[in-house]
Amino acid sequence: MSYPIRSRFLVAVTLYVILPLAVNAFNIPDDQPYIYDYYDNGVTAEKYVVEYKGTPYRSHVLSASSDCIMQAEDFDNGGNNISWSFRNKGSNAYRKDIDEVRINGGGSGYVIGNVSAGDWLCYTFEVADACEYELRICMSSDNVKDLFFEIDGKAAGKIISAPGLGWDNYITVVNTGIMLTEGKHVLRWVPSNSMNMDYYVWHRTGEYVDTGDYGHQDFSYPREWTYVSNPMFTELTSPMFGVGFTSPLYTADPSAHVWNIDGKEVLYLYASHDMSPAQGCDHMDRYHIFSTEDMINWTDHGEVMNAATSNRYTGTVNNYGEEYMWAPDCNYNPSDGLYYFIYPHRIRMNGEPVWQHFLATSENPAGPWKCIGYIDGIPSTIDPCLFVDDDGQAYVFTSGQGGCWMTKLKRDNWLEMEGESVMLLGPDGDVASGFPSFHEGPWVFKKDGRYYLVYADGYTTVNRMQYSVADNIAGPYTPKGVFMNPMGCNTTHGSVVEFKGKWYTFYHTADFSGHGALRSVCYDEQTFDDEGNLNLLRNFGEPYGGTVRTFNGTESLTISAVEYNDGKGGNAYYKRDMSVPSRSADGVELDNFEFLRFTLKVARSGRYAMTLRAANLMADSKVAVDYDGTYKTAENGRELPDKNRVGSKQELYMFPLTLEAGEHYIELRVTRGAMKFYDFTLSTGAAYIPGTIEAEDLEADDYRYQDKGAWERNSKGYRDDVEVAIDSHSDGWHIGSTSSGDYYKYNFIAKESGVYTITTRLSDDPKASSRMRMYIDDKEIDDWSFSGQNDWNTYFDHDVKEVAISEGAHVLKFEVVRGPMNIDRFTFTRTGELSGIGGTLYQNASSDCVSVYSIDGRLIKHNIDSRTALDGLDRGIYIVGGRKVAK
Repeated sequence: MSYPIRSRFLVAVTLYVILPLAVNAFNIPDDQPYIYDYYDNGVTAEKYVVEYKGTPYRSHVLSASSDCIMQAEDFDNGGNNISWSFRNKGSNAYRKDIDEVRINGGGSGYVIGNVSAGDWLCYTFEVADACEYELRICMSSDNVKDLFFEIDGKAAGKIISAPGLGWDNYITVVNTGIMLTEGKHVLRWVPSNSMNMDYYVWHRTGEYVDTGDYGHQDFSYPREWTYVSNPMFTELTSPMFGVGFTSPLYTADPSAHVWNIDGKEVLYLYASHDMSPAQGCDHMDRYHIFSTEDMINWTDHGEVMNAATSNRYTGTVNNYGEEYMWAPDCNYNPSDGLYYFIYPHRIRMNGEPVWQHFLATSENPAGPWKCIGYIDGIPSTIDPCLFVDDDGQAYVFTSGQGGCWMTKLKRDNWLEMEGESVMLLGPDGDVASGFPSFHEGPWVFKKDGRYYLVYADGYTTVNRMQYSVADNIAGPYTPKGVFMNPMGCNTTHGSVVEFKGKWYTFYHTADFSGHGALRSVCYDEQTFDDEGNLNLLRNFGEPYGGTVRTFNGTESLTISAVEYNDGKGGNAYYKRDMSVPSRSADGVELDNFEFLRFTLKVARSGRYAMTLRAANLMADSKVAVDYDGTYKTAENGRELPDKNRVGSKQELYMFPLTLEAGEHYIELRVTRGAMKFYDFTLSTGAAYIPGTIEAEDLEADDYRYQDKGAWERNSKGYRDDVEVAIDSHSDGWHIGSTSSGDYYKYNFIAKESGVYTITTRLSDDPKASSRMRMYIDDKEIDDWSFSGQNDWNTYFDHDVKEVAISEGAHVLKFEVVRGPMNIDRFTFTRTGELSGIGGTLYQNASSDCVSVYSIDGRLIKHNIDSRTALDGLDRGIYIVGGRKVAK
């Protein structure tokens, strides 16, 4: 017998909103066997081979006695969608009759290159000896990318990963355990993204064992899992979406509740399921439930609801690929003694996609569940939180269509609403005054008579969790601020629950997968202050040795990499193999997706420099730096100055790093390849050239920006001291939503005099006509008009050449003369000497009167103020007061 203890409730999270529709009419059967819809293409291996129309380009025979080499470029003849499918076309020197597949020079001779997601190639081969084989694949890639193989239309081996060691570094990876019978077979290679494929080697590893069909999947539940560190459940496996393989189990949007089961407090976790391979959040179409009695030993109760089961028994429909089922929740109805599982499911109504909130019931908090329909009338929203108040009254909180909605349910029928859904507001009668930057994922719990509403905000591309409180469940709600920093994932969703005398916050990250749509649940202990406010969740560890290092803003502070925070994995540090980074070496080696965190105290807010000392362990590796979870570099990271140098220490200088007074943490995260971190130094600093100045790092004391609406929408939290729309793109941050007359200034120091090329990286409206001007020390160096170069997401470079700049301090000014544009960065490249010029236009001049001559000796101006001597003249080199001066 199970019954609930009145506990703390939680929420869920995810994305998007859609318009509402109505009308449901259900004919629900009592008997609802669960529908396991694991992938099956419906074709036997034998039939696949018979019906395959491709023909071998070269003969390949596998035998027990010798290895068989297959060059990647020797894929079958047959044609598009028969023996290949390839997005990037191009001629080649190897197979001149085929220009639909990119064959490039490289590797051992030729390679398959310019690969895109969705590409595939087929290879016919003969097996002389039935055996167990392994397939050795020689390939290269710029980052870790998944790929898989099918044989005769069925899954072969396992999902494997390209090594990500750089395009010119070809590495062999191995796919094992492939059983092959005698006769003809067809191999199909399917990459998830860009990589170069050189060749394959078949090698016999054992005797043939009949294991049944390729790709056979058998998942038995319940299954047990033991918590060691964050993230959770990644050692468990899951079926994949649309392919016959298994992958790690990815879970997100955790909703936690505590029930009293047979006299024991048990915590149940209701999670959405990110299906691999990810396609945004489109492949989320099922749920898992977990439980624990001690927060260490967990039970996976298995896959408990999916789109196929819900659609079958409610009569609803989706188009293929639209079976979206996002963040769920659950609660207990004291009036009928049943548990109610609520899940948002996007269905088709009158041909239009609409989100509805479905209910399923069970006598057990882990199911099995009986679908009973959806709650008719809730706006087309997502992320339901099913909250039951102390008096047994049930409410549903959802997100979308401009804010957070509350729907009161009838006590005797939770499928029906009591009145209309209402949008929750703040003290000023609007959403913003109650829920600043509200995004999604509402979750409500009650503590000491007060209602807490937790939600994900729209702070940056990596959201935070904020909360608001109210004395009445309908509000108004008062904002209380941030209680969880961003966690390196482009969504945030969580729940807070009390369990056996402690409070916990559950949330998700993408640390294990490195992919924002393949997330994993985490948890950490949550504390409150004496007034009942949520303290900042310390899911970043504690200062090394218990001592917080202080940066006073004037003296340099160096922190060794081995002094990363104390604490558990996934918080203070992250290693994908669950190991603890050594503190005894001279540095810390990290692979892709792994990180270290360092807590420090900043005495004075300001813009500072950071110098990182690190070594590439693979060419082209990248590191991202974030501060309290917000990226201060491009999210995909920065390379060391010599990106191809491996094994030796280099210095990466970064300015500005805006730090606020107080206690914070800095994170070093490898975003490509592998690196060894030695230490980093915080100091005063400046922007130096040669080098790059990012557009978003404008000076705060002198700029003009007019589109205040864009500022409110798009500032994204990169910096809070300027009212400028700073937004993110694939390679970092940029200034956007510009208007005619806007300008931005940048102080910089030239390390040496010279002739420079200034490269400005921009994007623009393809339908607009735009114009920009640039100045150095208030002297115009460029005036350029352009129109429809690309589009907003495709950046282009504009060069200003032969700009002579003297050693020392200067000011760059960028002016938007006409039209909107995105401004990304300015790169100064030194291209030559000043050829003996003693001074340049970009130096302070005296007030002496001088004469101006051309470089060939012609008098141009006589007895004129040296400060304006070159006004009105074309760019070039002149003799001013007996000195060569460049304009």
